[in-house]
Amino acid sequence: MKETKTSNLTKFNLSLLLSMAKIHRYEDTIFDLLKSVILKCFKDKMRVKNSVWLNETYPFKSVDISELMLSIAKDTTIGNEQIIQSMVKLGFILVDSMTALNSSFSKQVDKAPPKNEEKTPVDYTCDLGIHILYKLFELHDIVRMSILDAIMSRIISKSSSIYKILELFEKIISKCSNSIIPYHNKILECIDYISPLSSSMAEMLFKAIIPIVNNNMNFKNTVLLNLRKRLYNKESNSRQNALIGFIILLKSQCEIIKNMDSEDIQNTKSSKILIYEILGNIRRCFKQQPEIRLKLYEYLLTIIDNYEDIVPSIFEIVYSQFKDYIGDWDGNVVLKLSNCTEGTDEPYITEPLPYLLSVLTKSISVMVRTENLNVFSKLFEKCRDLIKQLIESICELDLEAFGINTNIDPNDTCLGNLNYLYILLLLGCQEALIEYVYRVGGYSSESAQTIMSLNKRHNELMKIIRDKKRKLTGNNIDSSIFSLVFLSDIIDFIFSNDDNKYQNTMDIYKSNPDFIQFLINIINSRLNNQLNDVQPYSEQDVQQYAIIARSLLYTFFENQDFSKPVIDLSNK
Repeated sequence: MKETKTSNLTKFNLSLLLSMAKIHRYEDTIFDLLKSVILKCFKDKMRVKNSVWLNETYPFKSVDISELMLSIAKDTTIGNEQIIQSMVKLGFILVDSMTALNSSFSKQVDKAPPKNEEKTPVDYTCDLGIHILYKLFELHDIVRMSILDAIMSRIISKSSSIYKILELFEKIISKCSNSIIPYHNKILECIDYISPLSSSMAEMLFKAIIPIVNNNMNFKNTVLLNLRKRLYNKESNSRQNALIGFIILLKSQCEIIKNMDSEDIQNTKSSKILIYEILGNIRRCFKQQPEIRLKLYEYLLTIIDNYEDIVPSIFEIVYSQFKDYIGDWDGNVVLKLSNCTEGTDEPYITEPLPYLLSVLTKSISVMVRTENLNVFSKLFEKCRDLIKQLIESICELDLEAFGINTNIDPNDTCLGNLNYLYILLLLGCQEALIEYVYRVGGYSSESAQTIMSLNKRHNELMKIIRDKKRKLTGNNIDSSIFSLVFLSDIIDFIFSNDDNKYQNTMDIYKSNPDFIQFLINIINSRLNNQLNDVQPYSEQDVQQYAIIARSLLYTFFENQDFSKPVIDLSNK
């Protein structure tokens, strides 16, 4: 660290360098110098912050480069107009060059970088570039179009800095709502280029334009029309991104109603009309490819958790889809698993039935809890009775009733693969029903007995898979669909509940160690996936893991014999 390198950084000197950067001969040299100096300032600041020894022995005074650069940007309104264009270039250079240096961005451009990691000097330098560009957009009309053009070009080209660019885009739209009005048509152009974007990019893009959608009717109608067209695009990625757009719009309207004053009848009515219009478009997604429907079910599960008012409408849509996969076996309700697969030589799953059933059962449990049956009370009772009969059939009937042949020749590749897919589908449906019984039945001993019956059949299927050790290619379901909320709640109940009123129920669970081991294995697998960045996680997930850890540690220490060491070190 050399203080002399940054001690001469003053507003005048930096402004002079930015003015000279307009001369083509010095442009690259000056921008490279400013980029390296800004990065060094953040590195010095971090070293000083992390070193107690340095602060005590050498009171190094680091330059607050963020405050200095933003102060220069503000001064461009009072006589420093000649440096505006140079500052815009510097802002984009900082964003582009720093994201190229950041390993989180460079590893996989199609995947959003984790937000939970501690910021580095590179991150702070990139953020400064975003703040500079935002401030200049806010203050100067002459650079707004050029900034938007630069943003659009990076979105279209899927540059390595696209996630940071989308952050800037969202900040500009949300905080410069009046300044952005003349450029609505320019912003609409970005919808034309959603096809090549990954799902995380498309999600950020739609979240960015939501403030305009909510405040401008013409803009909203144009976006909806564009998304409807995209639903029938020949490219699968375009259809998937259109679905993401509809989901983001649906969530935004639900949020408006949730936070709206009850007296604001007009706006509430218009938001509800838009919600039903969006749900009508989402209904069309049931005719899309399996991967798009799977994405739809995953999104609906999150919406059911957060927006209870529209759950009856979701229930009606999903139930109409689920009816196609219900059959009859000697007067018993069974699942028509054959309708969920296609292909002869290499069969594959065409309907992710466990996720469809999970959405349906979750919506039923929410409607039971909130008593929000709306106009679907008869349909609700009919469906609830159907689910009850389905649970009884799974617990009592042989696997042959569901099309699963337990005696199939392992050498018969085609039939063996198809049988394996049927087993995977039924396993997922059993998990969806286990969670449903727990949600609706609560801590009753009857629900615990039903869950154990379902788990017994689940174990039988798992034994068949383990015995055959099948490995298939194609679109299959290979992970548990239990929600993390369910896993944390049932583990917390089994191990941490002190209420004697539920002692019988806890005894039922604790007398089935295979079921508890099954839950622990799922939690361990999911945690490993999230730690290895295979699956995304949120703050709510961290809270659920904390509940699980607390419960397991509680029972560990409660049953630990402290007269003996926890770890045997006698042979060390």
